[in-house]
Amino acid sequence: MSRTTIPKPPHGSLDWLRIRHRDEIGMPVVSASEAAAVHGMHRFKSKYGLAMDKLADEPEVTETTRAMDRGNRLEPVIIEWASDDLGIELVSPDLMYQYQERNASMVATLDAINAIGPIAHPEIVVEIKTYNREWRPADMPPYWWFQGVHQAICAGVDTIHWAIFDSTLDLHIHEQHVDQSDKEMHIEEVNRFCKQVSTGVIPPDWQASYSEVASHARDNDGVADLTEHAAVIYALQEVQAEKKELNDREDELKAKLGIILDGCESGVIGDKEVVTWKQRSRTSFDAKRFAAEQPDLHAQYQTSSSYRVMSLKGGNK
Repeated sequence: MSRTTIPKPPHGSLDWLRIRHRDEIGMPVVSASEAAAVHGMHRFKSKYGLAMDKLADEPEVTETTRAMDRGNRLEPVIIEWASDDLGIELVSPDLMYQYQERNASMVATLDAINAIGPIAHPEIVVEIKTYNREWRPADMPPYWWFQGVHQAICAGVDTIHWAIFDSTLDLHIHEQHVDQSDKEMHIEEVNRFCKQVSTGVIPPDWQASYSEVASHARDNDGVADLTEHAAVIYALQEVQAEKKELNDREDELKAKLGIILDGCESGVIGDKEVVTWKQRSRTSFDAKRFAAEQPDLHAQYQTSSSYRVMSLKGGNK
């Protein structure tokens, strides 16, 4: 077991991503924001998807989303606000915190720690979050909870303070207490994950989303023999037929309800509103007209991307 710190490259840079990708001997590294994925509890990434990311030669550099940009802009302000609420001075450390045990290689980037005391051994760790709903401790997302456990392990603390700026435009301080059993459970799961991924073979029971499989699929113009997997084809055909039937039924019921509403913006059962049917407006960009009238300028702003489309052929069953 070892707990160390290393200088933190600029947040989001390729060097920063590489530290979170593989360690010095090539073993996969799990970061705090990925922690829930090894348990199959992450909101945005499956265990399979995380494994495929770690098997890549280089970490993927993704574009900053609007939500990420919002968090980055508000973080310094929220840290100052949390300092006032907690009654302690907080700073953003210029270190990354690592923990290694057997095959488990873990790293955490901490948003804020106590300013007084050694930066490598903080007593107070604060995680900053912006939340687009009203915050309630009972509704803490599992992927946040695992992130807190992961940070506690890497930083060597037993409590993570969450400073959450929510939709009420207020700041909420929440304490997550992490006991030893939580830490041991997470370390063991990370250990199993890293050991498996290091073999280069992903177990078939690690469930994946279609988008993850499609994004990581290698280029191969060959033909696969699916004779032994015909049941998968038939099951997908049945699901697609059921989906079409449900879509058609939904359209039929919405049309019937629209006739009953007779242009009204809402409908009630007793004194309870059960449906709304309000006019909305939107503005769209006429790309076709722009291309026709400004072809040179249109060409300058065109981008291209490739993606896979899976289409079943009829007559398989």
